[in-house]
Amino acid sequence: MKYFENSRSLKPSFITLPEQKNRNTTILDYLKLRFPHIGRDVWSARINNGLVFLPDGGTVTLRTPYRTGLRISYFRESPKEIRVPFRVRFLFHNDHIAAVCKPHFLPVQPAGPFVRECLLNRMIKSLGNKDLTPLHRIDRETAGVVLFSLNRKTRDIYHRLFRSGKIRKIYEAIGTRPKNDNLTRWLIENRIVESEQWPGMINSSGPVNAKTLIEKTDQRGDLVKFRIEPFTGKGHQIRLHLQLIGSGILNDRYHPELQPRQYDNFQNPLQLVARELEFDDPITGSRFKFTSARKLLF
Repeated sequence: MKYFENSRSLKPSFITLPEQKNRNTTILDYLKLRFPHIGRDVWSARINNGLVFLPDGGTVTLRTPYRTGLRISYFRESPKEIRVPFRVRFLFHNDHIAAVCKPHFLPVQPAGPFVRECLLNRMIKSLGNKDLTPLHRIDRETAGVVLFSLNRKTRDIYHRLFRSGKIRKIYEAIGTRPKNDNLTRWLIENRIVESEQWPGMINSSGPVNAKTLIEKTDQRGDLVKFRIEPFTGKGHQIRLHLQLIGSGILNDRYHPELQPRQYDNFQNPLQLVARELEFDDPITGSRFKFTSARKLLF
């Protein structure tokens, strides 16, 4: 395995502090709870080094009180970062957007131990545009199509497409045989909420906020190929909805049971790909359909 030494993100990460029951906590206390896999010592070091910022440009201290709605920022750092040995594939770009196919194991933005090795930093280096930003995200373990905004002036036009549900997204997955093997189509509608435990999202009761159409397109023994269309964008939505039909994605380390922490096995990626992204471009009027050619192990 190859590494980068002393990596630092090219762009800051942002956190908007949510409402909390304990109104007396410090920002440091919240960061420790929000990112338990990072730890208090790492956050303390970042704060002491002046790397966590307030909206006015000032720096957070170890005793800065928590305030709901405050938007803080920080530059991620990593003393030793694993190199992801897969290339990004460019699909399209013009003056406003770029569509690329992200490989497995590469996060869209800096996350956890991944600072330099993320899709955002690779895009900045490839296009020389520090103003670009992803319009949506897919999980680090998932490969597939990601859309970027290249122009600040037109960015919100494309954000509105995602907010209004006018972007059609199709995924493909290889999973285990579902509990009802006679069905070929499932429409899952439920509620997904944040959990206090890692990896953070769980199926729950209550008003529906997540909807997914799952279709079985092929089967080989105990493995099934699924075509999946999510109509909402909750974290881990596809994994959680497959779990509800009794299936699990091949090589999933988080669902249905959290596996012990281990190094990435680049030979066995999660068998999930964001296959298609389709929409009517609000500026050019063209119908865009971007497709990932990445293969799944089926």
